Amino acid sequence: MRIAFISDLHGNVPALDAVLADIDARSVDEVVCLGDIVDLGPQPVEVVTMLRERGIACIGGNHDFLDEQPRHPMLLAVERWTREILDDEQRAWLDALPFSLEREAHGHRLLGVHGSPRSNTEIIDGEVDAAGYREMLAEVDHDVVVAGHSHSPFVRRLGQQLIVNVGSVGLSFEEVFRGGKQGPVVLRFAEYGVIELGPHGVSVSIHQVGYDVEAYIATVRASTMPYQDQWLSHFAP
Repeated sequence: MRIAFISDLHGNVPALDAVLADIDARSVDEVVCLGDIVDLGPQPVEVVTMLRERGIACIGGNHDFLDEQPRHPMLLAVERWTREILDDEQRAWLDALPFSLEREAHGHRLLGVHGSPRSNTEIIDGEVDAAGYREMLAEVDHDVVVAGHSHSPFVRRLGQQLIVNVGSVGLSFEEVFRGGKQGPVVLRFAEYGVIELGPHGVSVSIHQVGYDVEAYIATVRASTMPYQDQWLSHFAP
């Protein structure tokens, strides 16, 4: 079984279009979305519609519930704007997304989450040591744990478990953002992962896909999304 995992779309249609086209050119059995479908981007309605029309299995990320009420004025304004432009049915669909999903093939069991098995805001990345991962995965007996949330891909083996972060479709960060006044640097490509649960083992590949960033910028400009200049200033030249 070959599964393409996308995560952290954040209302970016040009990036999602490019990634789905790249996935369609590969031989995969399923596409799974690990959350953060909306917020921080100009086209949340369109992204929700695209995922639902394709029947892509989704879990909920921390941004999808639109209830974080961040302290940063820009982030708070964008969260409120996103909630306003989604209709009641779309918000209900997002609210009902599960926390996790499981897949199994050839004796390999996979757990998909947004952040970690404990929290959709906990980060899986290279800053966590082995002891930290053992604590994080103490209740997990799956062979593979796959996540997003950090906007930066990562693969690590811990004992017999494989830990994978597939990065972000909509907002690939130069490095994991841990707060700060400057904010993240957003790179001009999208990322996703493919995991194969095969008869001879598990394989992982991370894919970078270029997309039309200028079309994304134009979409931001054509929208009523607040703080447009401040938001676009985070994109790498």
